[in-house]
Amino acid sequence: MASYIRAGLLASNLLTTVLIGKKINIYSKRNAALLMLILLICSVIGLFTEDAYITYFIFPYGTIQFFMITKKFNSWILPTLFFVMQLCLIMNTWFLTVDIPRILISDFPFLTRSSYVVLTLFIVQNLLLVLCYFFLKLINQKTHFWNFFVYQNRKLRFLSIAILIVFIALIVLYIQATIDQNVKILLYTVLYIDILCLLITVITHNSFEYQKKNDELEILSEAYLIDQKKREISNEFQHDFKALLIALDNCLKENSITDARILLNQIIADSQDMFSSNEYAQINRLENLPIQGLILNFLKECSKNNLSVKLKLDSIPKNLRVDSVDLVRCVSILLNNALETTIDLDGDNQKKIIQLTVENDGVDTLCFSITNPVDKKVELDALLKKGFTTKIGHKGIGLNTIKKITRESEYINLYIKQTNHTFISELVVSYSS
Repeated sequence: MASYIRAGLLASNLLTTVLIGKKINIYSKRNAALLMLILLICSVIGLFTEDAYITYFIFPYGTIQFFMITKKFNSWILPTLFFVMQLCLIMNTWFLTVDIPRILISDFPFLTRSSYVVLTLFIVQNLLLVLCYFFLKLINQKTHFWNFFVYQNRKLRFLSIAILIVFIALIVLYIQATIDQNVKILLYTVLYIDILCLLITVITHNSFEYQKKNDELEILSEAYLIDQKKREISNEFQHDFKALLIALDNCLKENSITDARILLNQIIADSQDMFSSNEYAQINRLENLPIQGLILNFLKECSKNNLSVKLKLDSIPKNLRVDSVDLVRCVSILLNNALETTIDLDGDNQKKIIQLTVENDGVDTLCFSITNPVDKKVELDALLKKGFTTKIGHKGIGLNTIKKITRESEYINLYIKQTNHTFISELVVSYSS
């Protein structure tokens, strides 16, 4: 096969993966356009050169792609896995459509000179990639293996570097075996790459299940500790309650209304913790691990800063029309804004209350509503501008980021409003019924 045909087909395969990456929000529109331009330039270079090593352009291309994804997600493992998955699919596609026919058909290199054969390869290869995308999407909906890495707090640099070194070595071996037409090395290389991808998939799935169980255990543990604390308070209160009632009765008999009110207020104050709701127990209702993790961390931060939180949570449908990455980013920004704004207010933190509601209308709409106290009004239009912030040392990119996400999707909308003392943000998400 001529080098310019090989370069053109590889560029078309990578272009298909760029479109898939844009579909799953791996790239922004600008980055996707830049990658497409790079692929076009490489195809043109391949057209005017007979250099057999033109296909090595995949490595500088992969480097640019790697840093694009790293910058967006602040993660090393995510671009590494995407690159591995991307090239694994492309290599298997080439193995099925080019390498096997070349092994079985002796004059296959001559057949590839025909424009009809090249067009057939172009259609079949990219169709296979699209089918693989839908297959992986179906698997991800059941296993959530991709989300496991999207929401990783750790960058996992060393693991990413190790995977890249092994995989790049196999890619170089595959390309060299293709150029040298060494069938034996070609077969072994594809086999090793498939085994590596399968191993990564199995480890990812097991890690996800392990993290899921740990998160569920953490939520249950927090709920249990709160219930246990309530039982202790209840036991203490029961011991003192009879004495308080006797004292209250004596005050009323003596017509000492002031002392009676003081005792009554003391009874109410002492029993307040006993009757407060266990917010942690509601988190499992969501049935969405990333959002559960967000709210769990939010509650911990509020508890650390002695802030009160009121939750009202409905289950989150699985068939959301928005990308889960975008949803998590939006909810995370709103929760962080509410937390930081409330902490910065003057006064007793225990009297500051943040309200979080996740409401499912049961038809096609899910609403995240967050209400937090404020001490002054801010122009709503200014809040949505890039760089605006009321917090010292912050870049002011939160609500502007949500605005960009809502602009690109009709299935997610942000509504904000405020009064003299409260700020309310509502994130409305559509789902298929």
